[in-house]
Amino acid sequence: MLLETGGSIPANDKRKAADLIVPGVSTQFHATIGDAMLTTKLIDGGFPDYTRVVPATNPEAMQFEIKSADLRKALVGVIGILEERTKLVAIEIGGDCITLRVRSVEDNMAASIRIPAKVGKGLPFIVGYNARYLIDQLIASGGEDVIVQVADKVSPALIYNPDSATVRTVLMPMRI
Repeated sequence: MLLETGGSIPANDKRKAADLIVPGVSTQFHATIGDAMLTTKLIDGGFPDYTRVVPATNPEAMQFEIKSADLRKALVGVIGILEERTKLVAIEIGGDCITLRVRSVEDNMAASIRIPAKVGKGLPFIVGYNARYLIDQLIASGGEDVIVQVADKVSPALIYNPDSATVRTVLMPMRI
């Protein structure tokens, strides 16, 4: 049911528990639930153009294709030693695998794990990411395999399922 200016939802409408009022020219939204009233400011302007920050697929960029479940399992394994909030994981890309490396300064511990991957062309290099964010993006990709495309150590990575064009995520790198 669409609300018109100044309209409300009838109290006997079982789909909605709140009485909502949308003033005509106001930049505020009001919701009343029982004796409680919520007022919030509406967003001014349009939604940002997210396409400006999503890198285009670049066949010249370094990329690797890997089993999503294998990478998730390895990430969970290596970040277990980290107490830091950032959960920084360094990913060394090159050869026929990637190597995940973590180091806990607080506990003076380190761990690394190598995972077979289809690594594309480009010089080997190391880039850092927040492991928690990377795990979330692997889950969101929804596929068996995932491609991680990286232009360089400071540019965002493009992460996607090669079998589906519906989900593409961007992950900003962290300084190692």
